[in-house]
Amino acid sequence: GNTIFNDTSSNGGNIYGNATFNNSSTNFGTITKSATFNGDLSGNSGTITLTKTRRYPINLTTTRDFTDSDWTVLADGARVNVSGSISNDTTTFSSLNNGCFIGGPSPVCTDTPVVLPITPPTFSSGSGMILSTTFTLPMKSLIQNCSTGYFCTASTTIKTENNTGSSTISATSTKFYRYLQIGDIGSDVKILQQYLNNHAYIIATIGPGSIGHETTIFGSLTKKALIKFQRGHGIPATGYFGPITQKYVSTH
Repeated sequence: GNTIFNDTSSNGGNIYGNATFNNSSTNFGTITKSATFNGDLSGNSGTITLTKTRRYPINLTTTRDFTDSDWTVLADGARVNVSGSISNDTTTFSSLNNGCFIGGPSPVCTDTPVVLPITPPTFSSGSGMILSTTFTLPMKSLIQNCSTGYFCTASTTIKTENNTGSSTISATSTKFYRYLQIGDIGSDVKILQQYLNNHAYIIATIGPGSIGHETTIFGSLTKKALIKFQRGHGIPATGYFGPITQKYVSTH
């Protein structure tokens, strides 16, 4: 059988079989078979007879470095930072459902470049005059070939002389690898703030969080703007960037 420990519960005895530890539960005893520890907060200070597995589902925070050895580490749709890991030959890293590892073994987390067949805007200039401008297209609907699940932005610089010229187009894409909530920190938070700002759900009018000054911190202002966005699009207004909101953002 499989014994499951949730929240802050712990095992201090002997488990004759398998066990699963969720949330911040801890094993202090002996597991006669295998044990799975979900996320970063569950811990092991006891004995596991067979396989010890640290599992990272996509809905769990995966920002901490994995530093244990002699474990199986699964990235089940998650993005796991193992750049500072201390591991030996008995550590097994594997990915399920498109999970990946930052600074670690294959599959390595990467951002996919996007091809953008965009026609830049036109404007006129006086004879012999060189004009230069830069613009951003934040709306995904204007960007072709943007992969599902990615938020894409494009920019182009145009130089023209005598109404003729050339343009250079570049693009960046970021995939949301986790769900976000207040207190989270990361580049994906900044992308979310940029998305909200670009869609008129302003984080802040001036200072941190304002257009061009987005941050990597999911604070109260981000939550407030996200709630307004959710209400405006018929999404449960929780301030949590979960599967429903993420799906909408990734397709609009």
